[in-house]
Amino acid sequence: MPKIWPVHYALGVAGIAVVRNWMSGDETAQACAEELRTLANRFSEDPTLRFQLDIPDMDVPNGYRLWADTYDDFHNPLIEIEEPIVRGMLDRIPLGRALDAACGTGRYARLLRERGHQVDAVDLSPEMIERARASAPDVEFKQGSLEALPFADEQFDLVMCGLALTHLPEISGAISEIRRVLKVGGTAVIADHHPMAGFLGGSAIFQDKERYYRNVKSFVHAHSEYIAAFVAAGLEIRECHEPQMTEKQASKGPLFAVSPKAFLKGTVGMPTALIWRVVRNR
Repeated sequence: MPKIWPVHYALGVAGIAVVRNWMSGDETAQACAEELRTLANRFSEDPTLRFQLDIPDMDVPNGYRLWADTYDDFHNPLIEIEEPIVRGMLDRIPLGRALDAACGTGRYARLLRERGHQVDAVDLSPEMIERARASAPDVEFKQGSLEALPFADEQFDLVMCGLALTHLPEISGAISEIRRVLKVGGTAVIADHHPMAGFLGGSAIFQDKERYYRNVKSFVHAHSEYIAAFVAAGLEIRECHEPQMTEKQASKGPLFAVSPKAFLKGTVGMPTALIWRVVRNR
């Protein structure tokens, strides 16, 4: 795999800041353009910016096998942006039998159990399940795929699926499986990367326990793809949320210090997560 220049991402964000603000007036637009020029010149002249990283793409089983050791240890702005909205949605759903689909290290399995649901959880990665089981011993865990959930039809009142569909090249099969295991009248809450974030280069980059960078291969799914999958599966859309990047979250990014003005002007206010609540009516 070719080596990655992290500063290229910062340059891209500075360019986005110019595009987002070019109609806002001379002073703001000029400041954004000047920030881009300054950063480009620094890239040519400042040796501290001229470093490269090997960030190999990995499939889901191998990527999460390595990520399991560090998943809960590093700041993830997407989780901080997505989780408050998801928690609010889950709090409004009556207690019953719930499934955390693609549970990872179990953050939503734990939350659902704390809320009083009877909880099952499934994930493709045995290493992630091991982590989740350690913190949620009263949850029933199984290894399995979103595209072939290891449960009989109409078992659950609620299915939660967080930050997982992005790793599938197409989502209709997984959406159909979520519908299959839901009871009639049951609810699914699905949260993931916003397609705009994916189109602009966002990805699932992490550091393993040896501090090597890796990337779990991700795919962009537009709103129209979700809607088509929901319609085909017979799921009715009840809510859709698109929480935005905040100044607080933007300032926590690993490259923020390279060009704070560019990251604030280029990313704050942009949709970062896409969250759906859908219901099976038949």
